[in-house]
Amino acid sequence: MTPRRRTFQRWAIITVALAGLLAAPLPLLPDRIVRTSAVIDRSPETVFAYVTTPANWPRWHPSSLRVEGKIDRPGQVGDRVGEDFRVAGVQGHAVWRVTERVAPWRWSISGVTGHSGRGTVTYHLRRIAGTTEFVREFRYRRPSLLFALLDSAWLNRRIVAESETATSNLKRNLQALPDSAALPSEQVRTELYFGRSVRDGPPVSVLDWRRFIAREVSPRFPAGLTVVDASGQFRDREGGVSEEGTFLLIIIHPAGPASERHLTAIRTAYKRWFRQEAVLQSDSPVSVIS
Repeated sequence: MTPRRRTFQRWAIITVALAGLLAAPLPLLPDRIVRTSAVIDRSPETVFAYVTTPANWPRWHPSSLRVEGKIDRPGQVGDRVGEDFRVAGVQGHAVWRVTERVAPWRWSISGVTGHSGRGTVTYHLRRIAGTTEFVREFRYRRPSLLFALLDSAWLNRRIVAESETATSNLKRNLQALPDSAALPSEQVRTELYFGRSVRDGPPVSVLDWRRFIAREVSPRFPAGLTVVDASGQFRDREGGVSEEGTFLLIIIHPAGPASERHLTAIRTAYKRWFRQEAVLQSDSPVSVIS
């Protein structure tokens, strides 16, 4: 074998070895996480319904080209959705499965592509004074050394830029729509728990409660409400269990900032009227059939 041929053979072996090393799986390489966020002037129920409906994805995320499957309603745990995408100029197809749904606060999907790619997308929502803080978290695998090098060189920067554009588009789209258009089929059931105990005084009477309803609640929600005379218990600072009479107020209302402002005003008024420290509020989306 000539020296030139031996040199060529060595370089060929080195090239194959490097190619194998670059393509070899790296199971211990940590996932890459991309987080973007926005404060949206819509209720969590409205934002949640919009972002978890796959048919809306191509309307706000620049990487989403087409979706198929159960796409015309908010995704439920176990639903599968196919998506054609273009990320950083590279096209592909992913199959997503809904793995978590805690409406309207958290929603997660896990996806796979045809190139050993895996990723998860999680939405976190938090109510802030009649608006919604929306956080999108995209977590993806770096399956090989070559992918990790490309990711560090340019891919991650492109993904971050596209994710930021997506969040900006989402905020613009939602705030351009009335709440009723973004959440056409769901309303919200709100439960407010008003404790009757008053520090250094008698408990809130039924007469005072009726006056409060007439002045502070009915004008804000004239369509109707339900009141339940309840009894609850809680653990006090000394570790004992204390019982307290409670007025439970149930209101079914459209989602949106207007309703949130009314509910905040009611809680604030009750604390002012009866020297209360807090009023518990619980919200859940409902479908109303009349």
